[in-house]
Amino acid sequence: MGSFFLSAGVFLGGWVLVHWLRTGETAPYTSFLTGSALSVTLGIMLYVLALLADMVARQRAVQERVLFELRTLKDPLRSAQNGPDQGRLSGK
Repeated sequence: MGSFFLSAGVFLGGWVLVHWLRTGETAPYTSFLTGSALSVTLGIMLYVLALLADMVARQRAVQERVLFELRTLKDPLRSAQNGPDQGRLSGK
C-alpha cells in the first residue's frame, strides 16, 4: 500500500520535473506538485506504520513466549507443593 502511494508520488513529481526542465515552468501541472508531495508523504507514513505494526506483533510474540515459560516454571512448583499424588494427572 505504501509503495503504491510512494511510486505514484514519485511518478507525478518526475512528470512535473521533466516538464519544468523542458519548458522552465510548471504551469499546466502545478496541482500535480501538491498531489506528489501528499502522495510521497502518505507513502512514507504507511511504511512507518507497517514497521510499527510489525514491531508490535513481534513484541507480542515475545511476551507470549515469556508468559508461557513463566507458567511452565511455576507449574512444577505447584505440583511439588500439592504432593506427588496431586500432580498433572489429577487435572489441577
